[in-house]
Amino acid sequence: MLLKMTPQESGNMILCSYIVLKHSQDNQVFCYLFCNVDRSKKKPQLLCMQDSRIRNMLHPAQVSTYIKEQQKMALAGVRGHQPLKAMLGFYASTEHLCSVAGPLLIYINLSAIITATAQLWTSAQANSSCEPKADTTESGLTHLDTSTLLQLKPMLPDVDAQAVSNILWSSAKLGLNPDTFVPGMTDALAAKLFQLITDEVRCQPSAQSCANFLWALASLRHEMADKGSVDALCDHFCMLTKHHDASKRPAAHGAANFFWALATLGHEPADKGLVDAVCDHFARLIKHQDASKRPNAQGAANFLWALATLGHAS
Repeated sequence: MLLKMTPQESGNMILCSYIVLKHSQDNQVFCYLFCNVDRSKKKPQLLCMQDSRIRNMLHPAQVSTYIKEQQKMALAGVRGHQPLKAMLGFYASTEHLCSVAGPLLIYINLSAIITATAQLWTSAQANSSCEPKADTTESGLTHLDTSTLLQLKPMLPDVDAQAVSNILWSSAKLGLNPDTFVPGMTDALAAKLFQLITDEVRCQPSAQSCANFLWALASLRHEMADKGSVDALCDHFCMLTKHHDASKRPAAHGAANFFWALATLGHEPADKGLVDAVCDHFARLIKHQDASKRPNAQGAANFLWALATLGHAS
């Protein structure tokens, strides 16, 4: 449970947050003080009390809650006057969490850390007071991403489709290629998603997961050697456009991003009927009674550009 977070600037320490976690079994309460930025050393500093206790009390559900709390606090700082310092605090607290509670972390926790980092970094760069060319290595971003991916690698057999797409989408948003830090990571994640497409037991990829996944590959300029797997993904996406449950069908921005990614990768679907099916779906969305379901101008432009690039006349 989060009690309070008091941003302050005193001496060398900036952005202090007070975290209280309650033990579910014996009702004990522990308090942790995170002092995240040391000006003199120009890198994250974090002070945590009772590390052994935190190892004993944390479990994956508490980790997920803690990550959300840290992201919420960092987002408040990111929208303020010193977004980079808020990011430093987030890096420090999440890195410390990974080092202390490492054995208890599951892939959902690690995916959440990478996704939260990407969302915060995007918000920080959108802040006019944030220098867009800030050195991501000094800010701790590269180190955090590397350590998280390394912890994630042994868990790949268990990851689900949403985690795969979130990890690659976040990496692309951060401008960090996973293969730079963990060679072969992108192909390993892609292979897992392709495997889940035909898995009748586990949850298959959603339309949004497919779109985010392919958008990430295109943004990272990562071409798949196995074109057949990309065709299988296209077939799955096409099937979702006709799903009896409207909530399972691709949203307008998802369809636009999916086609933009195909065109950027230079991949023409083996089944030409797929393009027609997605075009029909997109046309229905343009006429949707709910204006929020319709594509925006950027989405429509991306979709048309993709059709032209793929040489499809619709």
